Amino acid sequence: VAALAGTALADQAADHEAPFDARAAADLFTTAHGRLGSVSEVLHADDERIELAIRRCPFGDGAKGSRSLCHVTTGLAGRLAARAAGRSTVVLDEAIASGDPECHLQVWLGEPDVDVAGETHRWPPVETPTDPAPQLELSVQLPREVGSVPIVRRLATQALTSFGVREEDIADVQVAITEACANVIHHAADTDTYEVGVELAAHRCAITVVDQGGGFDATMVGDAVPTAESGRGLTLMRALVDNVAFRSEPQAGAVVHMVKSLRYDPGHPLWGGQV
Repeated sequence: VAALAGTALADQAADHEAPFDARAAADLFTTAHGRLGSVSEVLHADDERIELAIRRCPFGDGAKGSRSLCHVTTGLAGRLAARAAGRSTVVLDEAIASGDPECHLQVWLGEPDVDVAGETHRWPPVETPTDPAPQLELSVQLPREVGSVPIVRRLATQALTSFGVREEDIADVQVAITEACANVIHHAADTDTYEVGVELAAHRCAITVVDQGGGFDATMVGDAVPTAESGRGLTLMRALVDNVAFRSEPQAGAVVHMVKSLRYDPGHPLWGGQV
């Protein structure tokens, strides 16, 4: 719903505009998004890519902890860019709703020249969508015990299976979640619980694991020796997902964030197959 709202805002903003290029699309985004209450800036705009920074969330404190409303932003940016280039791919790699100091959007125009896992928009839109673009947010708080790992692994597996994600990609997510939770369980301090969030949006899955304590030294985890136990876990995560990042925040705890591109089974009922 939020993504549709964003595309509707883009169409309304662009209805009476002359044909525009990437820079005009970027400027139109800051104007339209600003009317919602944001403060944003165009960092870069050319025929290949637009980069935007949003320094005040238009949805206020109510958006913190959930990235659902972020789809308004990505829908708006993606639709405007698609109008300029026929196709666009949007990546929101930092979000105020997730605790980052600002939202950072990258929008590729046309066919990206790099491997990008993001939301794809096309113009003109097709009348009958060929992609149902499933969206799901799952968040669970667990005791910081090894026995909690299979629980969250099963929850994620059931969710991805329900949407028809291919078994190979589900297996990758299972191992990645296991290693991320193990890192938090073994390195966390001053907390008895940790939180796992799984966000499914179209063809990507974002996994966030937070220890909710004092946090560990993320630089030490990032520099782990590949032959050590923790190093093998980090190597596995990097091999199985498209992007993995560690950060340690004294007030929020230690955060492991991973993004995985997904493929779907065309025989699943959601994608046109028969039950």
